[in-house]
Amino acid sequence: MKVGEENDLYGLDFTSDGALLACGGKDGIVRVFNEKNKVCEFDFKDMGFAPHSNRIFCVKFNPFDQNMLISAGWDNAVVINDMRMHKPIDSILGPRIAGDSLDFSKEGFLLTGSNSTSQAIQLWDLKTRAVVGGISWGGGFLPNFKTMEV
Repeated sequence: MKVGEENDLYGLDFTSDGALLACGGKDGIVRVFNEKNKVCEFDFKDMGFAPHSNRIFCVKFNPFDQNMLISAGWDNAVVINDMRMHKPIDSILGPRIAGDSLDFSKEGFLLTGSNSTSQAIQLWDLKTRAVVGGISWGGGFLPNFKTMEV
């Protein structure tokens, strides 16, 4: 399976052991490559629906759960992919990601940085998929970071 010469890649990440490489880009498809033999193991496009409807700018393996791969981009969706099932299992709607702006905490939170003037930075609970806090571009604070020790 080839990525294709017409596809630009905008986001990629390795698993913590370096065995797998995930990438996403212009065509809106996340592909996972085996680093040892340099072949595409699978992609997340043939699930009966398109997980992403626009460009992907960030893919990130969860360093605390190697079965979770998150992808996000211009379609205002953060897609949660399960590596065991090779398919998306859920999504968080809202963040418009335009760069490498996703990060995980060991406490089970996801930090997103949006291409937006309101709610530019948001903290999400990965269990409930709910926003628990954030910061607007103008410096305003949105409630509440109390659930997380900093």
